[in-house]
Amino acid sequence: MTTKHELFEELEAFDPKWQEHYRSLFEAATAAKVRDLLAQYLETPAGEAYLSRTAGVRDYKAEIEEHQRLVELEQGSLRFNYSNLGTVKGSNW
Repeated sequence: MTTKHELFEELEAFDPKWQEHYRSLFEAATAAKVRDLLAQYLETPAGEAYLSRTAGVRDYKAEIEEHQRLVELEQGSLRFNYSNLGTVKGSNW
């Protein structure tokens, strides 16, 4: 039987659906203010395995949002983006 690292216990206490609400373990730990526990976890064999599995993974959603933000600064507000997709009135999107 394996026991959960204290980091995951804290994250689940903070937000039981943290994996759905945050894009990464780092983002969730930052929101829950438990980055010290994240640092401890990353030093464990399980944490090292997590780092090796996620090292080359790009965050496409963050890249798109940053691009949209830059375009908004240059051209004004975009009508559609991740935050309002499906909610703009008079639109089939």
